[in-house]
Amino acid sequence: MAEEEGGFFAIENDDVATQAQIKKIYALLHRLGKDPQKFKEERGFTNYAKLTKRQASELIDELEREEFRKIEEEVKAKAEQTSVVETQQAPSQPIQQIQQTQQAQQAQQTTNARESVAQEAVELRREALVKEAEEVARAARLMRRCVSEAKRIVEEEMPFVVSEAIKAKTIGSIAATLFIQLESRSYRWEE
Repeated sequence: MAEEEGGFFAIENDDVATQAQIKKIYALLHRLGKDPQKFKEERGFTNYAKLTKRQASELIDELEREEFRKIEEEVKAKAEQTSVVETQQAPSQPIQQIQQTQQAQQAQQTTNARESVAQEAVELRREALVKEAEEVARAARLMRRCVSEAKRIVEEEMPFVVSEAIKAKTIGSIAATLFIQLESRSYRWEE
């Protein structure tokens, strides 16, 4: 689970998907009308939280592309409906003129949809980056508190003379244990 590294414990799972990525996956699946449980079974994994950051990012990109295709299809369908109504309202126009108008409208609607999706994607990425930065800052504050508390514990409980290296290693071990315990509790409360 953890490896000792210079007196501190390194957590091996620091490459797991972030909460923001998992929330994004659920949001995309919801917008696409897909059941998250069935989707992960189809993909062959048991838990979104066990995906790596890279796997989650690739999955988000794939779902965003699928959502974009879905929007394009809806836009095209609306354009076709609109053109049918316009054709019925203006039967005296030449067919070629009607087709050109329809093509122009479809092109404009497709362009508008792409711009809208691109803007939304940029905003969602920015929000994810902000959330990730906030998460890192929160974890750093928590770790500083854990180190302070571990130092206090070592000074109170180890008043006898031991080397500074042993004290540092003990402080690191206690701080890492406190951090892991507090982190696991906070994630349990968030779910």
